[in-house]
Amino acid sequence: MQNKYLQVGFDVKYIDQESMTFSAYGNTKNFVDHAKDETQNNAYQKSIQNHIEKGTMPQLLWSHDGREMPVGVITGMKEDERGLMFKGKLSKTTAGLDLYELMKDGAVNSFSIGYTVQKEEFDREKGINKLIEIDIKEISACNFPCNEESVLIDIKSNEDLPTQREVQDLLQYKCGYSKRTAEKIMNQFSNKSANDDNDELNSILQKFTSK
Repeated sequence: MQNKYLQVGFDVKYIDQESMTFSAYGNTKNFVDHAKDETQNNAYQKSIQNHIEKGTMPQLLWSHDGREMPVGVITGMKEDERGLMFKGKLSKTTAGLDLYELMKDGAVNSFSIGYTVQKEEFDREKGINKLIEIDIKEISACNFPCNEESVLIDIKSNEDLPTQREVQDLLQYKCGYSKRTAEKIMNQFSNKSANDDNDELNSILQKFTSK
């Protein structure tokens, strides 16, 4: 089987200094990435089921370097209408803490899935490779995105509220609003003073994430 890597971008939202947990889309479906690969519906399902049956998860690595210790663990993954969503927990090791700081600062902003191709089809008319079934081996934090549609949807925080930009991303990617609608919602609060930010952001979250 051919080993391949599929890189995806993400935006850091919240950091929980205690648990260092996060959730993200590792890959989105029906999107042609820079490598001309397009992941099809149900491409992940067999791999997910195999991991569940074996009681395993893909490894969480830095830059596909299997010679080094993992930076944390994958705690769950599923395929939904958008793509492959996974949950992870960074370890409180040197590598895990370093990655936590880099993610928090926005210095590291992409993941890459390491997988083997089980079934694929080449679309000659479109010039793209359709991934029908893949076996997910590992997920790595790395430097450069290939699939720019995937976003980190939640890194939990016990301290700081999200910024207005982060709330807009939550409305768009987690709540399903279009970019235009999310921007319109946020524009309602654009003229508020800085002292009102926390109350207004709480109001937005309570009003719109309950849809």
